[in-house]
Amino acid sequence: MTQKLFSVTEIDSEQKQYTLTLDDDPLVPKLIEKALSLPTVTFSSESELRPQLPNLNPSAVFIDVHLREGSGLNLIPELAHQWPFIPLIVITADSNESFILEALARGADDFIRKPIKPSELKARLQKRWKDQAKKQSLSVLNHKDIVLDAANALLKGPKSTRSLSPTEVRLLVHLLQAEGTPISRSALKFSCWHQIAVSENSLDRKIYEVRKALLDVGSLLEIETIYGEGFVLK
Repeated sequence: MTQKLFSVTEIDSEQKQYTLTLDDDPLVPKLIEKALSLPTVTFSSESELRPQLPNLNPSAVFIDVHLREGSGLNLIPELAHQWPFIPLIVITADSNESFILEALARGADDFIRKPIKPSELKARLQKRWKDQAKKQSLSVLNHKDIVLDAANALLKGPKSTRSLSPTEVRLLVHLLQAEGTPISRSALKFSCWHQIAVSENSLDRKIYEVRKALLDVGSLLEIETIYGEGFVLK
């Protein structure tokens, strides 16, 4: 395939499937484009990308941590909100694990270390596409007297609608999908924060917030604590 990198105008007019790369190393988007056999729209800074966001609808986004102008981490929450079902994959040559943890906490779906291996890139992206397709199919959950719109982080009940945080959405989704089966504290912590270590109090606070949200929207559902087993939605 050609090594040409496409502009936003060209991508829009031709309605292509494409990826987006935020990296100030010009070799990285070329490698990504060649490995995936998909064109990529590339930006080298946050200030260059941000004004173009309304014109873009990529199939995947690759974000470098360290840019000459700031950090790619700053944009992750905004990108995750705008494209909730598009894989956001961080790429970095930094061996510091804290950057990876911060990226995941901000909403990234995965990470790849430089130098990029084409086979790893393709495998990780295929996995994330499958995950996001499943996530999209489960984005609106109806259960008893509530509707959880996970994509927009909204909980609707008989009385009202209220917003949830991303962590509260993950917690409630896990409880709903369990269909009345108790979930252990460790499983809920992993569901909410993945590999990031958090205190028991962090989970307790989120349980409290979701319980309050259910009451606020007028739901009769309750999160019950089952000693020695965990939590269940009844």
